[in-house]
Formats: sequence, C-alpha cells, structure tokens
Amino acid sequence: MSWDGLMPTGLRYVVPLAAAAVVMTACASDDDDPRTSEQDAVEIVSAYAAGTSGEKGVRTLVDQTGPALGGEPDLSGGDGASPLAAVAAAEADGRTVGVAPTSALTLQPQLSDVGYDGIDDFEPVLMTSTQPVVLSVDKDAPYDRLRDLVAISKELTTKVASTGRQTPQGIDALLFAEKSGADLVQKRFDDDRLAVRAVAGGKADVAVTTAAAAIPKERAGDIRVLGAFVDRPVEAFPNAPTMPSKGYDIAFGVDNIVVTPAGTSAERVGTLRDAFTEAADSDAYQEFLAANGYAPQNLSGRKLAAYVDKQHAQYEKAVADLGLASG
Repeated sequence: MSWDGLMPTGLRYVVPLAAAAVVMTACASDDDDPRTSEQDAVEIVSAYAAGTSGEKGVRTLVDQTGPALGGEPDLSGGDGASPLAAVAAAEADGRTVGVAPTSALTLQPQLSDVGYDGIDDFEPVLMTSTQPVVLSVDKDAPYDRLRDLVAISKELTTKVASTGRQTPQGIDALLFAEKSGADLVQKRFDDDRLAVRAVAGGKADVAVTTAAAAIPKERAGDIRVLGAFVDRPVEAFPNAPTMPSKGYDIAFGVDNIVVTPAGTSAERVGTLRDAFTEAADSDAYQEFLAANGYAPQNLSGRKLAAYVDKQHAQYEKAVADLGLASG
C-alpha cells in the first residue's frame, strides 16, 4: 500500500456485510405479549467494521433494546450486501433498522454510488453518540504542540495514518493540512486501531483517528494526543486543545445514528425512538461511551434532521474544496 498523496483512497464505512456488518434480530419471546409478536420482531443492521469500537458500541446498544422491543438480540452474519443499502431497500414497516455513522448518509453518497441517495432514503430515529477525532503522535516525536508539528511539516513531508481520505478522519486531516500549510501525506489503514499502531510502531508520523482508538496507547504512554477535531474538549484527553481553539475550524467526528427505511410511519418511528432512547440511557451504554471517549448525544426529530442537513452541507463544501468528488 503506497503513500497516496492527493489521490482518493476509497470508502471505509459502507462495507460488505460479509466482511463487517452484524445483523441483529430482536426476536419474540412471549406469544401472549403483543410487544413480542412476530410482527414486531426487529432486524438491526450495523454498518461498522467487525471488532471496531463502533461495532462494539452497536452491540452494547442493541443488547439494551431487547427489553424495550420485546426480545433478546440474536447476532448472525451478513449476506454480502451494503448494510445501509439493504436497510434503504427494506419494507417501510419499521422492522428493519440500521445503525451507522452519519457520514454514511451525509458524506459517502456524495463520493460514490452506495446504493442509496442519502438521508432522504431513511427516516432518522435517534443519534446516540459522537466519537471525537483526535490527532496523535509517538511519545518520542519532536512535536510538543500542534504548532511544532505544523512548523516541522512545512519543511519535511509528514506521513499521516488514517482510515482513508474519504472518511471523517481523513477529511479532518486534509482540512488541517490545507488550513495550516503543513505537508501531510496520508496512508489508509483498515481501521483506526491499525493507524494508531502505525504511529506507535514508527511506520507513520501522525495518526488522525477516533478517540476510542487512541485511548489504550495513550494510557500506556506510547503516544501523545496533540489536538482534537471537536468544538469542546475531549474528557479523555483534557490537555489536548480543540482544533477550533487553535484557529482551525475543523470538527468532523463519527456520529452514531439509528435509521429505518423512508416511509415508515411516524408511530413506528416513535416506538423505535423510545426503545433506542431507553437503551442509550442505560448504564451499560453510558459506561461504554465513557470508557471509550465518546460524547453522549440524544438528538431526534427536527433537531436531528437539522443536524444531518447541516453536516451534509459541510461535507459538500469540504468535498468540493478538497477535490474529492468522484466526477
């Protein structure tokens, strides 16, 4: 795999079910309880790569939806189709639910044919959390602050490990290079953990990844976090400044959203929203978020629709400014 300079490296989040998605079916357990009838069974499709923090978060969330939806989730493999495309194509009866990063709805349809057009093909149910994106370096790197990194990177090409130039992490890195004048060249890794390991192992100079991926190596003293692509400080890294506070207005994170096919009735969307809100408020899910550096969210209805629309417009501008459009 080569250092790819200015060329796009492809998509990372919308991936084949066989390789990455988890299908979870909340099955009925009591024929006498109307909540647990076969009619109410819900299939939940995750669009996160297996083994990642995002996928573990989905499992934790779905484990808590069982009581609200009337059954325990049954985890099984996927069928090789694009996860969200399968959700978009499903019957609009509220029995198929997708859990994915918002960028799968707001960014990736702008870059490639993913089998759906964006949020208009879905009914948004709930946004449960945000994974902040952070910039980290090896513990012995010659950068004590962001300004040191920028100064050195203007003189020497700096290798950046990320999950790809067409993901929130990669776009954060591209925008940072554009706004700071640093000479950053990205290399794509299959997930954030590998990108962090590349920095700790001396195979890259900088990693731009989710906070969840950086926490273990930072706690072990193998890396240092120099900045966060968020508007508010990341609790896990209290000494890391936000990019906006340093004059770089860049704050794309990895938001977790629950959706169901467009046309699903408002009543059914409300039922799903209540179930997932209860799950998101559970101690188990909140503990997972805290341990992995996530920021809890609870957006639904008009506020969620407005958030998604705003993010789509922000990505649209970034894609145009960075020349990432597929043509």
